[in-house]
Amino acid sequence: MNPKVAAQQRSHDQEFDERAPEAFAQGRAPDAAENRDSAGDMERALDVVRRTFGFNGLRPLQGEAIAAVLEQRDALVVLPTGGGKSLCYQAPALVRPGLTVVV
Repeated sequence: MNPKVAAQQRSHDQEFDERAPEAFAQGRAPDAAENRDSAGDMERALDVVRRTFGFNGLRPLQGEAIAAVLEQRDALVVLPTGGGKSLCYQAPALVRPGLTVVV
């Protein structure tokens, strides 16, 4: 992973870890998106796509799907085989702290 992206990930993980005890005390799961800049997350996701996967841009609908994941919205992504569905979940998983589960 790119050192700059890795440093950003550590920073986000630390923010998440600091909020987790308070959230659990309130009987809710910690929200990784609290006080986060979704536009900044999208920029980091595009950087991950370029640096990690080697793509200069996104295919149609990938941007919307990635944005939905980064904003913690439910997303059903239906694309043809080879349409780039996996990237829609892989890129946000590398940007956001914590565990990512794809069903």
